[in-house]
Amino acid sequence: GYLFPIGPFHWVLDAIGLPSWVVQRLWWSTVLIVALWGFWRLASALGIGTPWTRYLGAVLFAVSPRFLSEVAITSIEVWPMALAPWVVWPLVDPIERGTISRLSRSALAFGLVGGVNAVATGAALVLPTLWFATRSWSPRLMRQFASWLALCAAAALWWLVPLFVLGRSSPPFLDWIEDAQVTTGTASAFNALQGTTPWLGFLAQADGPSWPAAWQFLTQPLLIVLT
Repeated sequence: GYLFPIGPFHWVLDAIGLPSWVVQRLWWSTVLIVALWGFWRLASALGIGTPWTRYLGAVLFAVSPRFLSEVAITSIEVWPMALAPWVVWPLVDPIERGTISRLSRSALAFGLVGGVNAVATGAALVLPTLWFATRSWSPRLMRQFASWLALCAAAALWWLVPLFVLGRSSPPFLDWIEDAQVTTGTASAFNALQGTTPWLGFLAQADGPSWPAAWQFLTQPLLIVLT
């Protein structure tokens, strides 16, 4: 799942001799910039708000608690969030005319999400599926939806096939590290509104919290109010 796109990004910059800490921060910056740019393009395509409010919304999306909590800890798990607007944007872009081009560009964006976390990757399909579901249904639209799903599946084959192979021989390791009781024990409607639902943000040990930024969002009154 880490093979693409995070793999080539680090390989190229490491090959030209950049220090690891610089490569790391360039990747974090890329995640946030992609999130901001994608949100802005999607809002513009939908004609929501004014240019300035779209920029504001894009900035607030990119620096939301979920991004800032996790980007420096396990950035590849917020990468699907950063690319989610890009999966929807080709479908609603008023400039694009060709149906095949729309569907292919959306599937390409989905392929770039990667497969480190299959659930997070699958979540990137929720918004475009809702978009299809809220159109005026017709046989033509159903064919487009089926074609789009097929293209997305093809774009994900590089990690789906190894995942199924692994599943035939792997022990159920999730039962030992993060079962449903653990992952939902800290969940609440308030945290969903705040954007601080990941259970690891609540985990603190003698040497400090596992996710320092998330811990700040959960414990500092000013940040709680702002978020």
